[in-house]
This record gives sequence, C-alpha cells and structure tokens, in this order.
Amino acid sequence: MQSTRRLLVAAAAILALSALAPTVSAASPHSGNLHVTKECSAYNGGAGEFCTITSSNLWAIPVGSKVVYEHALVYPILDTDITLDPPGPGAVAFGHVHLDLSTGQGVATFTGGTGDLTGFTASVAVTPNPKEAFGWSWDGTYSFSRDNFYLDKTCGPSPDPIGYQCTIAHSSFRLFPAGTVVHYAATSDPSVVRTTIRITGGSTTGLCVWSSAVNAICTFRSGTGRLDDFRLRVVVTANADASVWYWNGTYGFRSDHHHRK
Repeated sequence: MQSTRRLLVAAAAILALSALAPTVSAASPHSGNLHVTKECSAYNGGAGEFCTITSSNLWAIPVGSKVVYEHALVYPILDTDITLDPPGPGAVAFGHVHLDLSTGQGVATFTGGTGDLTGFTASVAVTPNPKEAFGWSWDGTYSFSRDNFYLDKTCGPSPDPIGYQCTIAHSSFRLFPAGTVVHYAATSDPSVVRTTIRITGGSTTGLCVWSSAVNAICTFRSGTGRLDDFRLRVVVTANADASVWYWNGTYGFRSDHHHRK
C-alpha cells in the first residue's frame, strides 16, 4: 500500500488549492461555507481506515475528527460511504465520497448525522492540499436543519409476514435509537410494503412504495403515544451490496407540543 500513499502525496503536490482553511471557530450559523483540511498518513486505501481533520471553520467538526472509509480504494477511484467521527461520544455524520486520484478531484456529500451533527448536510469539493503531508482539502457549503431525518439500518430474515425486518444502526432522531427494529408486512400491491416502528410508549405505521429493488419512498402520517401526530417522509437507498440501507428525508409533528428532538 506504500504505492497508494505515494500517489496520494503526488496528487497533493500537483493539484491543490492555494490556502489552508481557518481554524475552528467558536460558533457557526445554521448554514454557510465549509472549509476543512485533513491529513491521511494513516490511510493506505483499506476499508475501515481513516484520515484526521487538521483544521475546520465549523465548530461541530473539530480538529482531531476522523473520516472513516467504509470500502477500499480501487485505484484510481475512491467511491465509498464515509463516517465523520468527532472526538467524544454522541456525534457522527454520514456521507459518501467519490474521488479520482488520477486527477486529484472529487466530491463528498453528507446527508445526516447524530448529536451535534443532527440535521447536518454538506457538499464539498475534495482537492489535494500541498501545504500538509498527505493533505487534502474540503471546500463547499453546509447546513443544519432540525427537521432533517437520517437513519441507516441492516436487514435480515425474521418472522414478519414478508420474511424480513431491519435494525437501526444510526439515527438522527432520538426516539429511534440504535437497536430499534423496523417491521414490514406485505400488502395487496407487491410494490407497496406496510412499515411499522415500535418504541417504548408509542408506534408509527407507514407505507413504502418501491420503484426498484433498492429505491423507495416511505411516508408516515400518524402514530400513537409518543409518536402521536408524527409525520415522516424519506427516500430509501442502499449501499453497493445492499448490506446497509439509508433513509433520508424530513420529519415533524402536527402539533407543536409534540415536536421533540
């Protein structure tokens, strides 16, 4: 993997932005420009390896945060889901990066998170940073929305009527913590699945309408108990081998006194 590391350095030396981003600020608005630098001396192209944030203008992404890569590099293309993991418990953000090492140009997007990164979305250009060994820069825009919804889940066989259920691994919505089970039931329409989520003190049921084997839109318009008046609409997608499924969308409660984070 040393050759991969040398390629990363070469790309950073040849194709780069001209300046480092400023250091982390004390506070940031709900949207704005995002400037981050990271160093990748610990990254050799393997799945589960990481780069480390060295500067950031957003308080929720402090220096020392790690960017973890789910899938291995297939040179010259890095195309993988990523997790942004700041120091300490509770906050992570979930995204995807596509980077062509032959040109040194790429794009990273984030579509949700937990903790201080709840409702976090961003789109940034990825370019080499020659002012730092193994250095790369992110430059783009970010926003936070308290009503943004994100979760990822894994699925497997179950006694449910259509033979499977999913277990939430990460969620931006505190009433659906990790370990929450999503149950499914068939309907008379093979493209529509009834979906139920039960929590302590409540439940919600909606319909997922499938347009392909890995794409759907799920809509929830009611609930009971703690999920009374719950509203949720999400787009369903999956990673390349369908081992992880993603929900991205928006949520709300019809009555303000039910609107909980």
